[in-house]
Amino acid sequence: MPTDRGAKRGNTRTFTLTASQFSQQIANFPLRTATVWGYNGSTPGPTLIAYQGEQLKITVGVPSASRTSASAAFHTPSAQVG
Repeated sequence: MPTDRGAKRGNTRTFTLTASQFSQQIANFPLRTATVWGYNGSTPGPTLIAYQGEQLKITVGVPSASRTSASAAFHTPSAQVG
């Protein structure tokens, strides 16, 4: 799984994720591929690395040819939100 440290300016770390549909190998024996959705060409998407106290700006885009009604969710411990 790829990692992304984003771009840091001051106390803000910025990440850009692009959602897209692509073919990915899902098994070796027998060799199988599947059409999947992911971010920045991987599924699961990249691990975003940030440090305590930093502000995060995450931009999520979908290429216009791939528009869909699918939704995305981000998970964080509730004590850290706010």
